[in-house]
Amino acid sequence: MGELIPPAIPHLNDNTRKRIFVADTRGEAVWTSDLDHMSFTRIPVNFDGPIKATYNHVDKRVYVANSKGDSPLTTCTLSGSSLSTLLVGTYTGLTDIALAERHQRLFAVFKDSNVIVVYYLPRRAPQPFVSSVLSNPRAVHVVESQGHVYFTHDNTIERIDISGSNRQVIVTLASSLRQSNSLTVDVESDRLFLIDGDRENIISVNLDGSDMNMSFLPENTVCIGITSFGGLLYWSDENSVVRISKTIPGSDVTTEGEFVDAAYLSIV
Repeated sequence: MGELIPPAIPHLNDNTRKRIFVADTRGEAVWTSDLDHMSFTRIPVNFDGPIKATYNHVDKRVYVANSKGDSPLTTCTLSGSSLSTLLVGTYTGLTDIALAERHQRLFAVFKDSNVIVVYYLPRRAPQPFVSSVLSNPRAVHVVESQGHVYFTHDNTIERIDISGSNRQVIVTLASSLRQSNSLTVDVESDRLFLIDGDRENIISVNLDGSDMNMSFLPENTVCIGITSFGGLLYWSDENSVVRISKTIPGSDVTTEGEFVDAAYLSIV
């Protein structure tokens, strides 16, 4: 008999109050705020070079991807209590995580092992999710309302169902763009936004791969991490400042927080 997969939780929906999380890598901190106030507080834990954090409203725990130390994937409460580690086995090079909350599945990208794994929460051991025809994976993003997981590897963006079926290529980027480190999908405009480390600007494209915009922001704007919610983009720049703009090029930009080394963002 195969492993039993937990069913989706029907009562969870997008009306749950949203929080934004900012991983502050050199500051060894994770900061969070509700989207209504954008007043950040630090989770009172020193993490090992955190690069991404997300939150599970079901078990009320923060999940953090770390770039250093012996515990690449850790979890704790918002108050910093009950700090513990998720198993990673022989997988190495953790670069990104994303949560499918209604399905209680945590996806993690291990670049050096060329694999994307899934944790069926509350279980703490990973299972392979995508491992074939996968080279240099870096970023993962869940659009649970559509039942899709988006991920990047080399110069390719792909989509697969949360169930692990119906894998397909969305767009193939220029061969020089092989470090797509952060991506998000704006469901209101049906557009995907990503940041590639070789270009550092925000790249935007329709979900069918058409109408690509290679410079969403003005030239020479250096971006690190990106997320979205409610028709707005939230992104961090080279000065570790979190900024907000609409998903339309040329929109006004506001500043919402300054950090030591803001990396990737998430809204859950």
